Amino acid sequence: MLNGAAANGVIMLIAGPNVLRFATSLIMPMADLDEGFTRIEKAIEQVVGFSEQDQ
Repeated sequence: MLNGAAANGVIMLIAGPNVLRFATSLIMPMADLDEGFTRIEKAIEQVVGFSEQDQ
């Protein structure tokens, strides 16, 4: 998961076997936060090989 996130421009930390840890800025604009979640979603789709469009 960490490699998939990094490939999409997101830095994540290992915080446990079932935990995704984010350390975002407290003054981050919502548009940047939305972009980050979009990139995380892409990373998850790449790792699991599934997307909402496949349903």
